Amino acid sequence: MVKDSQTIYLDYEKAMNQVKALYGLEEQLKGLHDRDLADCIEGIGAHWKGDNATAYLKKAGELSNKLGTTAENIGTIADAIKRIAWNTYQAEMRAIELAQQEG
Repeated sequence: MVKDSQTIYLDYEKAMNQVKALYGLEEQLKGLHDRDLADCIEGIGAHWKGDNATAYLKKAGELSNKLGTTAENIGTIADAIKRIAWNTYQAEMRAIELAQQEG
């Protein structure tokens, strides 16, 4: 399928909108990790003692670590999509330019 420059640009814009959405999700997860979950864990640790509290806090710490890692991974994926979208956009626009020079 031959694409025109308008279609290529619209495809690029769609990809960039998805990148923005992923960055937004990354920020939300970081907020949950850095503020909300950390505050919750701290509050539980201050008010609940014993073996069950220790086990719960251990699990909550593991969840916190996973949440932080997931946020970082989403950012990494967004970066990759952004780079791939830009490279694809440039390559497709260059292909149109070359086709016009030949034709």
